[in-house]
Amino acid sequence: MLKTSILSIVVTLCATACIVRNKPTQSKFIPLAFGLNLERLKLLINKVHAPQWKIGYRYGIDCKPAEKQNDKALTEAISSSLRTWLKPLQELQSKRPIVDKFVYEKWSDYDPDPNLVVTNQERETVLASDLRAAFECTQASSGAQIGRIAPPRVVIRVGTEIKPMLLSALTHELGHAFGLADTYQRPGFMRSRGGLHRTAGNQPASVMAVAIGYDGSAAVTISEDDRRGIVWLYNYFYEDLASDNCFFADYVFEEEPRGCIAKHPLIFETKHSPPIHALRLLKEDPTIDINAQDVGGMTALHYAVMYEKEEVVKALLAHKDIKPALKNKEGQTPLDIALATNNTAIINMFPDPPRRKEDVNNDGEVNILDLVAVAAKFGQKDAGNADVNGDGAVDIRDLVLVAGAFGDTAAAPALRGKIRLSAATVAGWLSTAQKLTPQAKYARGLRQLQNLHTLLARPQTALLANYPNPFNPETWLPYRLADTAQVSINIYNAQGILVRTLALGHRSAGVYQDKGRAAYWNGRNAQGESVASGVYFYTLSAGDFTATRKMLLRK
Repeated sequence: MLKTSILSIVVTLCATACIVRNKPTQSKFIPLAFGLNLERLKLLINKVHAPQWKIGYRYGIDCKPAEKQNDKALTEAISSSLRTWLKPLQELQSKRPIVDKFVYEKWSDYDPDPNLVVTNQERETVLASDLRAAFECTQASSGAQIGRIAPPRVVIRVGTEIKPMLLSALTHELGHAFGLADTYQRPGFMRSRGGLHRTAGNQPASVMAVAIGYDGSAAVTISEDDRRGIVWLYNYFYEDLASDNCFFADYVFEEEPRGCIAKHPLIFETKHSPPIHALRLLKEDPTIDINAQDVGGMTALHYAVMYEKEEVVKALLAHKDIKPALKNKEGQTPLDIALATNNTAIINMFPDPPRRKEDVNNDGEVNILDLVAVAAKFGQKDAGNADVNGDGAVDIRDLVLVAGAFGDTAAAPALRGKIRLSAATVAGWLSTAQKLTPQAKYARGLRQLQNLHTLLARPQTALLANYPNPFNPETWLPYRLADTAQVSINIYNAQGILVRTLALGHRSAGVYQDKGRAAYWNGRNAQGESVASGVYFYTLSAGDFTATRKMLLRK
């Protein structure tokens, strides 16, 4: 005969718990809650390849008869929450199938009395199950129990009515049963652990965030941080991932407090979560770096504009430390992205930038059009904006200063339809400019004129940014060819699966930029079906040249 309190060595998980499990090959013990040292735990992650799970469920003795009539609804809720956690593992496309069959057995009502004695038959029934669930009807904190002998148990203390609070609590506690710990959403709230097994930092959207209060905001959905957490656990248990390897490029491991943290939490929440969570970070963490840039040079403001999260854009632009003119690796500011998507509401949020003297045509940017505007006024006096250096006459000096300011010669082919500019014209400018002194003052402009001449004389093979981007449902994919080549563009979804091939055939050297020449995609796959919203990648193949860019389909 055994008492329920010693049926297994148990770690109780609730608002402050942390699950840690060593691999069998490791010898050290990791301290857990209450000072226990456990090397192996019964976790659902260990059984994801089983053909089915046996799940025992019961009601608390505090539940009234009417509250114990929800068997079907409660078992369906358990199954739904389990599948929510298992779906990211199914998307890994492992060679071994992921469990999707759950067999339920209703047990006698649950009595939390620690002195209650159970029979051997009851003990065997418990040990033969894969998961235990108890539903109590007196409002209190829900929790999970994990041990080395008995299967994990979740105790839901919000009643039996199917509503957001119950679903949120159930999903959270089942996350513990898999092996995830709590994620803490506020700086200084507690020593943070959770998410990617031991995640520190700010993940307010996470269903594993201890301070969500079970308000139903997460329901039976999981956040990007939760999804990565279960994928991390799978790789840790099945792919021999080291405990200090965060696996995802935008997380970083820190020794103290030990765990994986998002490199840029504000960027993470802006990209992956509803606006309320990015706004919460801005409000609650005054030290957060709002101008942080990821590997692509994107800031939180870039992503807020790209995903059209107007509340976040407004809050970021109102921040005293914001730098709205930061550029990503493609040279785009957040305003450039807003202009590309023609989102008037967001465009109007940006302050009018002060006019640069090199912006001769006063269109808000310095580019090759300003260069041509200066050239058109050559030799004139009192020529207004074209007299960039203000010496009373428009000459080669003004032209070279403009060239040095815009610096984006790659834009020249895109503007061919608006201007008449030949390689010979630029060669003449260059020859005259090379006689200017001091050379250091005009060095950048000379380099840009040389680059412009090279582009106009012979374009370099390149894959250019699609437009519009984001798009719905059609977009154009421009490119340049230095030599004649057989050209094709493959389009892949975010999982790397090929969805469409655009066979463009034999193409001569030149610039394929405008809508009449660029590759065109109508947002459909090879079967003619409309593809889902999301990130897609397109790869240009031209002879020995290949290049890949990213685009966003937003419906």
